[in-house]
Amino acid sequence: MALRRLAVVLWLVGCGTGGETGGTIDVTATLERAAADFGAIRVTGLSADEVQRAASDTALLSVFAASDSVQPGSPALSGTWRRSGDTMVFAPRFPPSSGVALWVRVNRARRGGDDAPAKWWKFDLPATADDSAPSRLVAIHPANDTLPENLLRWYFEFSRPMRPGQALAHVRLLNDRGEEDRTAFLDTSEELWDPEGRRLTLLFDPGRVKRGIRTNLEQGRPLEAGRSYRLVVDPAWQDMSGRGLGAAFEKNIVVAPADHEGPDPASWRLLLPVVGTTDPLAISFGEVLDHALASRLIIVLDDRGHSIPGRVELRNGDREWTFAPGVRWAPGRHQLHVSPELEDLAGNRPGRPFDHEAGATPGGSPPSGPIVRWFEPRPPAP
Repeated sequence: MALRRLAVVLWLVGCGTGGETGGTIDVTATLERAAADFGAIRVTGLSADEVQRAASDTALLSVFAASDSVQPGSPALSGTWRRSGDTMVFAPRFPPSSGVALWVRVNRARRGGDDAPAKWWKFDLPATADDSAPSRLVAIHPANDTLPENLLRWYFEFSRPMRPGQALAHVRLLNDRGEEDRTAFLDTSEELWDPEGRRLTLLFDPGRVKRGIRTNLEQGRPLEAGRSYRLVVDPAWQDMSGRGLGAAFEKNIVVAPADHEGPDPASWRLLLPVVGTTDPLAISFGEVLDHALASRLIIVLDDRGHSIPGRVELRNGDREWTFAPGVRWAPGRHQLHVSPELEDLAGNRPGRPFDHEAGATPGGSPPSGPIVRWFEPRPPAP
């Protein structure tokens, strides 16, 4: 129990002090579950230059989750870094699960002439009294009930790491006559889980979604416009400890016509923040975008191209995006960078539809790099 209330502090000895390479690195982790910042990581001792680029340079600072004592590889744990004075603070997207280890990697090798290996810190999260409670399905995306006929993917988010290899046995799609479509989902050799094992990406079979493909011609799309469906999650789906979910889950779906137009950042409506505040920048997409991609493929930079640290949140069924900066808004021009890989629910990208007739040439010209929109925070009221 005492370990649960302990903020673990580890010091790295001999990594150098002073100069452009910064000082001795200190890494701490908050392991008190009752704390608002439970699971947060703090890194101090970075140089001014390192602090400036730390929010966007994943090679410098990375956090991983692992279920054993072996140093993990990529991908890194989902979350955001923000600056607090001379300290960089990592806030995980999901609270870490008990029984896993948080690994923190600080890699200063990119500094000129410094080829020292990356340094690692390990923080073990002890078991807790609520470990006997069942795991829960805490969110599913898209969250709205009216979806396009050519919907491409689902995201399932759980309260604890789940046992892989079970999704197709425990997720069912039923039509309005109660009939199950047993080939609706893509059967992959390896399921698409996030590094912590709490978010699953489940694809409809793209060969059925995309027009003109053989499986589409023979079986049709999993969803048909004008009909209703139920997405059912079986409570027997087990987490990593072998416990089933606490309850079954059902989502009712009404199917709208197919969407063949990609996102258009030029048409987005921006609600601008005020200079000198940490008010959020808000964007209304005018449509529902892919939850996971919209969370990470839209970034804010200053006029010199430096990433601004902050926290992204999606609202209104993934129709709206907000960015709360970790620093106060400065006057002058800022940049909104939108990756050309951003997708809507049907997998359409800017200028590049996913679903077009086989053999047809899609209209428009897809961008070769980030789509940039300039904006200026509003001046304060007189």
